[in-house]
Amino acid sequence: MTSLVGAALAGHMSTAIQGDSKAQGGVLIAGPGDRIDYLYRNSEAGDYPETETLLSKVAELSAA
Repeated sequence: MTSLVGAALAGHMSTAIQGDSKAQGGVLIAGPGDRIDYLYRNSEAGDYPETETLLSKVAELSAA
């Protein structure tokens, strides 16, 4: 049984879109105070920053 069929049988179905369908996400790493240490804005659905980039930035900030 595929995961799609299994999810449907369990009652997990897609319904109407909720919220703003054009809104895009992103990643923000904030420092102390009002400082933004890293900002990545998604340009389209499925657009994510590289995991290594995020881990490197977090490691850099943790060492500071």
